[in-house]
Amino acid sequence: MTQAQAKQLQEPELILQISSLSFDWPPNWPKSFTSAISQKKLLNDVNLILVPGQFVGLGGPMASGKTTLLRLSSGFLKPSAGKIKNHSKRRAMIYHDGRASLDPQQTVATHLSEALWLCRQAYSRVPGWQLAAIEAIFDELGLETALLKCKSQQLSHGECHLIAIARAFLQCPDLLLADDPWSLVNTSTQERLGCMLAKRKTEYGMAAILVHGFQNLPSGLCDRVLCLDNGILLEASLAET
Repeated sequence: MTQAQAKQLQEPELILQISSLSFDWPPNWPKSFTSAISQKKLLNDVNLILVPGQFVGLGGPMASGKTTLLRLSSGFLKPSAGKIKNHSKRRAMIYHDGRASLDPQQTVATHLSEALWLCRQAYSRVPGWQLAAIEAIFDELGLETALLKCKSQQLSHGECHLIAIARAFLQCPDLLLADDPWSLVNTSTQERLGCMLAKRKTEYGMAAILVHGFQNLPSGLCDRVLCLDNGILLEASLAET
């Protein structure tokens, strides 16, 4: 065994590595929004490592940069300084506004079929595999398959949110970036979602960053709970959840 191979065996496998990350408000950001924010630098010297099967809860005040950190982690935004190394093979993001992430002119079936096709290598593609995968996710979330024929503009905000969640899970991600997935759903659905997350964490080694309100985070789900405060990423007590 070479020295390089031995070093690789000793080092833990990483899904996400964030080093000395900073993010400034763009100069053309709407003043009506930034006037309410005290700091120009939204994120400052953020460091985070995520390994397979690790769940991190992320809290903080409104406009503290939680969603921005998710977008940076997914590659949708570029940091002002620092580095992000994303080693995930398949990543998925659940947006806080599920309706905005869906094309109002497409049916739910089309949205979910497109997501499945993009990650088709993760499935055994026997006849009827797409419908079987969708039905399984719908059953976990307690959704009726009649929704498949609807367009997002015909659905409630809560239903759109659940469709966006279903789409993310159908992608079989090894990294899930979720912006308060417990919002807009009732208590029983929150419990279902908690079970879905726990299953994929323990059985498939999925890693996740879960933005949340502290009152929504299921007890025992996260390995770490962090909080963004004035651009700084701080460790929070698990007891606070």
